[in-house]
Amino acid sequence: MLYENQRPSSLWKPYFGISLKIIPDTDILPSKFDTPMFWNDEELKDLQGTEVTPRIGKTKSEEQYQKILLPLLTANPQLFDLNKCGSDAFHRMGSLVLAYSFGKNGDESDDDDTEEETKYEIAMVPLADMLNADPQLNNVLRHCNAS
Repeated sequence: MLYENQRPSSLWKPYFGISLKIIPDTDILPSKFDTPMFWNDEELKDLQGTEVTPRIGKTKSEEQYQKILLPLLTANPQLFDLNKCGSDAFHRMGSLVLAYSFGKNGDESDDDDTEEETKYEIAMVPLADMLNADPQLNNVLRHCNAS
C-alpha cells in the first residue's frame, strides 16, 4: 500500500484517498485520521490512566517501521520515495487496513486464557467498502407490489 500510495499514476489513488488526486472529490477512504495514533504527546496526556493508552500501539508501530520497513525502503530507492513513505504514511496505511478491512479469526476458539498469537485472515475489498459506506444506500432488496 505504501508503494501504491506514493505513485502519482496509481490506479488505487481514488481508493486510498491520497492527496494527489487524479479526479477531485472522488476519494473513497479518508486521507487523514484523528485517532489517538496521530495525537501528539500533549493530546495523549488526557488519556493517561485509562485503558486506551496501552492499546494505541504507536511505540510498537514506530519500532516496526524503523527496524523492519525502513531498511527495506532504503535498500530499494528505485521503488520507494522516503519523503512519501515515512512513518506517518505507514501509520495511515496501517490505520486504513485496521479500519477498512474485513477479517476472520483463523482460530475460532474464544479461550482468552491462551497467550498464543491469534492468526487472522484479512482482506480489503473496495466494492464492499463502497456498499457499506452509507447504510441508506446499501444494496437492499425492497419488496415491490406488482398490481
